[in-house]
Amino acid sequence: MAFTSTAVATNSSTATLVVQATNGQGGAPANLLIYNKDASITVYLGAADVDNAGVRGIPIPAGGTYSGNLYSNEKMYLMSASGTPSVIVQLNRV
Repeated sequence: MAFTSTAVATNSSTATLVVQATNGQGGAPANLLIYNKDASITVYLGAADVDNAGVRGIPIPAGGTYSGNLYSNEKMYLMSASGTPSVIVQLNRV
């Protein structure tokens, strides 16, 4: 099992690649947790075409979290609604 935790700065003009999954043991998914550290800015999670208005992304509100699974070679991107908030990305490869 490999566990990583990384701080990532986002912005409102370009999608930021925050994580790319690799196969775990026997092709098991990797567990993903994203924590939005900002006190007032929402960030949006999605594919490379995620936007800063939430049209193409899942909102993670200020102080909020997202948890889910990533499968082999899936990529997740973030973009902020404004400013440059930081998030914590934790990935557990089983």
